[in-house]
Formats: sequence, C-alpha cells, structure tokens
Amino acid sequence: MARYPVGNDFSKNLISGLKHCDRSPVLNSVPLPFLFCDTEFLLLQVKRLKDVYKFDDAFNYKTEDCNSFLKKCFPNGIDLYFDNVGGHMLEAALENMKNKGRISACGMISQYNEEHIEHYAVRNLMRIVGKSLRVEGFLISDYLDTWDAFFKEIGQYIREGKINYDTTVLGRGIEEFPQALVRMFRGENMGKSVLFVSNE
Repeated sequence: MARYPVGNDFSKNLISGLKHCDRSPVLNSVPLPFLFCDTEFLLLQVKRLKDVYKFDDAFNYKTEDCNSFLKKCFPNGIDLYFDNVGGHMLEAALENMKNKGRISACGMISQYNEEHIEHYAVRNLMRIVGKSLRVEGFLISDYLDTWDAFFKEIGQYIREGKINYDTTVLGRGIEEFPQALVRMFRGENMGKSVLFVSNE
C-alpha cells in the first residue's frame, strides 16, 4: 500500500529487507514507520510524505494512537512490516498483521538511547505465534554482495521519476557540526542530511 523514498542507508536497508523477508509476489499493504519531532515542522513532513513521496498516509506517533491509525489504514491487516522503530510501533504492527505476514527488522531507534531496564517491553509477542508471522532481523552488511545491483536498479527508478528523495543542508563549515547534529535529531531534515565542509 505504501511506497518508499530512496537516497540514504535507511532506504538501502529497506529495500534489502523487503526483498529478503518477502515470501509473496504480491504485497498490497506495507506500512513504513517514521519518527518525527513534535513541532510544527511535523505537519510539513507528513504533507511531504503524502504529496511528494506519494505515501498513502502518514502520522505523528507522538500525538496519534498507532494501533488505531494502522487499523484505519489497513482494515484487512498488514502483509509486510518494515521495522526500524520498535517499541510502541512494533506492538501496534503486531496487533494489525495479517496471518502469515512478515516483519523485516533493521533497527529499533526508539530503544537505542534507553538504559536496558528502561527498554519498552512489547506486550503482544504472542501474536507472532497466533498469526504464524515470520520475523527476521538484518543488517545492510548482510547484502554487500548486492550493492552494485541495488544501485543499478534504484538508479533506473530515480531516472524514471518513480522514486523521489530530498537532501537537507544542515550547516556549512565543520564548526557548525554540533548544531547540525542537533538539528538532525530534532527532525529538522527531510531525506539525506548534509553538512558542507568545503566548496571544493
């Protein structure tokens, strides 16, 4: 159902993971989670995901109930879920998966900065059993042998205008690195984040 942007390591992981985890030739309900800062900039990000990247829908996980939103968007359930968020988003996805659905996991950003005892415990893991789900984690390094083929395939999609991506310049000069890093983690970017250190 959803389509995805390309232009960074996230998208390389995404496509590799979808291909690796997919056991079905037809995917008609594939939600993709995104983390957003809780500012007015969020509205622009959601609008851009729908208008430019052609996602069917997008939402702010901090202000909307993930489970209800996924249920609304995928009334018949989710075929394939790409997880790079974990926590509440993974829990909501498990709740809304179709029987024999697949989950491809390349990260759990919501948990990275938490102390071990503070990690969110997903409460509905039994859905994996009850719905006969296939859950598999992976790293981009698992697919280094497909690197050239990836760039050839995705390059063609970009040339044909089937995939769009953004680049956000977060600063100019190495002295702006700390501020650029803070801006990126606040969500003040779309697509690839760039810090120019030289005009050469």
